Amino acid sequence: MGFNFKSLGYIANCPQPPWSADILAIVTEMGDYSEINTKNGVWGKRAIVLLDWSMADEKIVEKDKTKWGTKMNATLWGEIAKKPTFDEGDLVGIRNVGISEF
Repeated sequence: MGFNFKSLGYIANCPQPPWSADILAIVTEMGDYSEINTKNGVWGKRAIVLLDWSMADEKIVEKDKTKWGTKMNATLWGEIAKKPTFDEGDLVGIRNVGISEF
């Protein structure tokens, strides 16, 4: 089964965004790892910022970072939050990302 990528711009501007989507984005920021206590136990989390890869033209990025494409805040949960397999600046493809506003 292949990916069905949706741009971050599509998700951000869709009147009724899908509950989940496959995304392809550049990780521009990674926050620190932290843990929260819930009624279901302790959960690890890490905030990240994603940039729509389709708008990340290197010539524009080098001159003016404010002209980058759509950015989106996201939260990683569990083991991937504790030990991410990517770094800032990496292009990541993520299947079935849960989408919500909080």
